[in-house]
Formats: sequence, structure tokens, C-alpha cells
Amino acid sequence: MNINVVIISGRLAKPSDTKTLPSGAKVCNLSLAIERSYKNKDGQEAKEKCFVDVTVWGKEIERCEGLMEGELILVKGRLKSEKWIDKATGTEKWRMTVNAETTEVLGHDEIPAVVEKKLEYDWSKKIEGLPF
Repeated sequence: MNINVVIISGRLAKPSDTKTLPSGAKVCNLSLAIERSYKNKDGQEAKEKCFVDVTVWGKEIERCEGLMEGELILVKGRLKSEKWIDKATGTEKWRMTVNAETTEVLGHDEIPAVVEKKLEYDWSKKIEGLPF
């Protein structure tokens, strides 16, 4: 059994970017900056950032159009790998993105604890077939 579920929250690293494809379908691209605080080997507080590209399709785009840098976003979706050939070098390239199923704009001031209430998933349930 395979599970491909991603739940992340972070701040937009740049404004949302909505495009209309030649087929007429719309796609919205988001770049989330996810920050983690930790203590380094010297006991000092340190931070690291991870940037995640998110692709939004369908009706969910309505929630994401016109969002500005710095807005706090909650995303539930799945991982997707993309592969292509770089035209300049001829080398194969790839990256992992998140294909969003649902998004929630938490705003500028909401604290991450609100994320637990917005997930709507009972994590106490055991998923059949998993050893944990």
C-alpha cells in the first residue's frame, strides 16, 4: 500500500502566479517558504528555510488568485515528480512539487496552532496495512 499525502503550511515567497494554458485550463503556481526553528550544536537558536513549489488546479484556484508575498497558506495535496530535458544542455532534470487538493489562506497573523484545527483528519485512526 502506498500513501502520497502532503500537508504543509508556510508563507508565500512571492505573489501567486495564475496562467491560462492553451487548452483553456487555468493553473496557479505558489512558492511556499517553510521555516523551522531549532537549536544548533552550540545551543543557539537557528532557523532553516525550505522552499516548496505548489501547483493548484480547478476550483481551488479561486482561493489562490491574487495572493501576496508573506501570506500564510495551508496546503493539502500530493507529491508529484516532474522530469524534462534541458534544451540548453541536453541534460535530464527533475524536481518534486506538491499538487494541491485543498488550500486554506490563514492570513498574516494566524498562528500555526490553527493548522491542527483546519486539517479535518483524525490522526488517531490507524490506517490498515501500516505497521505504525
